[in-house]
Amino acid sequence: MPVHALLRDLFFRSRIEATAEAAGVPVIVSATVEELLEKMRKRGRGAVLVDLGAGAAEEAGRAPIEAIRTLKGLDPPPTIVAWGSHVDVKAFEAARAAGADRVLPKSAFTRRLPEILRELAGD
Repeated sequence: MPVHALLRDLFFRSRIEATAEAAGVPVIVSATVEELLEKMRKRGRGAVLVDLGAGAAEEAGRAPIEAIRTLKGLDPPPTIVAWGSHVDVKAFEAARAAGADRVLPKSAFTRRLPEILRELAGD
């Protein structure tokens, strides 16, 4: 089962893709929720990784939370693992309230990424 990722950070995208390749887990990256939903329709549903740090502006910061709500409205909803800055407590709380299954600081997410990818691919 594929793992999808919703993120815009090109540097971190390459890190996720390299880690996924090394772990033998396919990851399909999208920059918008619309793109993500289309890829899920075409390439298969799977778990979703969501970057809570989509942007510094307040409106951009709401986009990942709205994406989580949209994804949790699917039937069946995917498992969602979100990550962000450890100091952005509001984003963590909002992600949990929107339905994210796990919310991690970026450092823990990065450290545990191979394990997370393998676990989600087995869902």
